[in-house]
Amino acid sequence: MSSIQANPDSLKKLKGDIDRSQREINQAIARVRSSLKSAEWRDSVKDQFERDLEQVLRSVAAFDKNADQLKRYLDKKVQILQSYQGR
Repeated sequence: MSSIQANPDSLKKLKGDIDRSQREINQAIARVRSSLKSAEWRDSVKDQFERDLEQVLRSVAAFDKNADQLKRYLDKKVQILQSYQGR
């Protein structure tokens, strides 16, 4: 028989940290986009930079989508652990 090696409270904390990181990342992305929009820079180099930056920001934003899935997984694991522990 295998033993359970997880603490539901620590998994809840992990979920909270992921949630906080999501908010911080989304705020940072919005800040960078706002700064670029208000920058006094208009030439072809800026256009290329903007395209490159958007590609990077889309990659970073993918964390948001993936984090939601990870948080759901943690919720399920916490429920299973709490049921097992009789909480």
